[in-house]
Amino acid sequence: MGSARNMKKQDLHKFSWKITGLLLCLAIGIAFPSVATANPSSQLLPLTLSQTISGIHANQNILYLEDPLHQYTITDIQKPAVANLFKTLPHNQTHLGLTKSDFWLLLNVHNPTSETIRWYLEFMQPQWDWITIYIDDQHPISVGDHTSWREQQLPFENNTVEITTLALQQQQILIHFSNASAIFAEVGLRAWTQDTHAQFYSQWTMLMGLFIGISITLFLYNLFIGYSTRMHEYLWYTIYALMPLPTLFALTGIGNHYVWGNNLWFNDFAPILFSNLLIITACQFSRTFLHTKERSPWSDRFFIALMLISTVSLIIGAVGFRMVALQCLVIVATISLTMPLFGIWQYLKGYIDARFYIAAWSAWSLSIFIALLRHTGVIHLDSFVMLTPAIGLFIEGILLSFALADRINILQHDKLTLQNEQLIQLENEHERLETKVKERTLALEQARQHAESLARTDALTGVANRRALFEAGDRELQRSLRYDSELSAMMIDIDFFKLINDRYGHAGGDAALIHVATLLAKNLRQEDFIGRIGGEEFAIVLPHTSLASATIIAERMRNQIERSSVIWQDQSITLTASFGLAQFKHFEQTEHENNFDTLLSQADSALYQAKKNGRNRIEHWSHQPRETV
Repeated sequence: MGSARNMKKQDLHKFSWKITGLLLCLAIGIAFPSVATANPSSQLLPLTLSQTISGIHANQNILYLEDPLHQYTITDIQKPAVANLFKTLPHNQTHLGLTKSDFWLLLNVHNPTSETIRWYLEFMQPQWDWITIYIDDQHPISVGDHTSWREQQLPFENNTVEITTLALQQQQILIHFSNASAIFAEVGLRAWTQDTHAQFYSQWTMLMGLFIGISITLFLYNLFIGYSTRMHEYLWYTIYALMPLPTLFALTGIGNHYVWGNNLWFNDFAPILFSNLLIITACQFSRTFLHTKERSPWSDRFFIALMLISTVSLIIGAVGFRMVALQCLVIVATISLTMPLFGIWQYLKGYIDARFYIAAWSAWSLSIFIALLRHTGVIHLDSFVMLTPAIGLFIEGILLSFALADRINILQHDKLTLQNEQLIQLENEHERLETKVKERTLALEQARQHAESLARTDALTGVANRRALFEAGDRELQRSLRYDSELSAMMIDIDFFKLINDRYGHAGGDAALIHVATLLAKNLRQEDFIGRIGGEEFAIVLPHTSLASATIIAERMRNQIERSSVIWQDQSITLTASFGLAQFKHFEQTEHENNFDTLLSQADSALYQAKKNGRNRIEHWSHQPRETV
């Protein structure tokens, strides 16, 4: 069993490294994308406007031109030689990879209605430094996070402009995207009417408020729990739980608008700063929660390596090498998808406190995976995809709170278990002492009972002696009186016992007594009681037994005694016995005769009659006076 378990652990270890290698290849593919190619085309259908457009993506209506040397101006773009360089988006994907290039977009819109339409054009990526919109001969419109949001046309987190398209008119819109440093180039556009955008923006604001409120609540709650418990896991989780909020601010434009203002350097650095801090605190929390230093040193080294790469990304991003910093960040984020495997590894090793960690980091991995698919162009950018990281981190935060609560429960259970073990040890020691006392007490009680038993038992035959017999007889007689039940008594005498003693000695006589006592006891019920009166005489008390039933029992005993023999010193001793029976009938007795002594005297009279009439027979007591010899 141990070798099989080790094989499973080795297989999981190899599988973990294989997954890590595959994810590393995916990260390199995202961080170092190849140049996309597409066939030139200028015959695209225009974006059709209406009074009900609501977040329509313009992917299929866009032509783009990449400007890696930042050399084109609006005048150059309007020249036919340059205009022919525009091409369709590769596979209609608006994500153009990690790059420093400028991009130009050409969008044709058409208003087929008879009314003028005032509509909003929204740019999905809020992190562009400069976005300039050229519409016919109008004055250019400038937006972007290097433009103060107070100076922008519309004060929304995503760069948004208002455009007016006349009835039955077609417009050509040129858009210039430019960035001071490297960026994940996202050129997605959405078209809204004023009403639909207002409705969407109110829902978006409410959702952002919900995320912010829940994040702050989780932070304060876990801060209080961590202060109360002094657990290192809660300290690092509290710091980690705070990181998704500024990260969300940096990636959605909320920070630029409402938190740190139009600080150009910090606006560019914030996504790198908070994303790397998020990963660093996540790794440190995982180290403390999973106790990797003690439980799995190689896992601990893995987390430390991720933290070092994130730290390098943060430092080189701060000094201006944004491209390299973003490449490192993508690699670390991709490798972090393997975090659930470390929880599974520990769970298979028997650490059940890793179960909620697995669930929590699975939510993290799913959200990061969707974000990576977005950056590779596999899925389109929309509101849900934009919110996926926030949703994943929200779910993960709740599950990690459960994980910490589960850890506290487990620790409390272990503490109670240890206390119980100590109590059990004390109780065992106490019980051991009590057991010794009880053993001594029991030995004394057994000695007393043995002494009392000897006092109530015939030492030779093992049946009750005369004292015990009379006590049992009086008890059964009182029960017969109380419940009006039948009661019979039997007297047995071994015939010619003196001759047996004379011929075979007292030892032979003792053997005969034992033999007869054994035969008599075998024929009795559990409630019957036999005793030795003295010498060769025995008496039996038969509760709930009529005289007729007692006669049947006596006949069976008599027959067995007659047919059996006692082997003594190679000699066979034949025996017979005489029986006297009497039945207690309290309604025929006077008050002074209602006792066992009277009943036994009646049975003794019947026995005397049996011996007188020839022995080896049974006689019943009658009211006739007893004859004397």
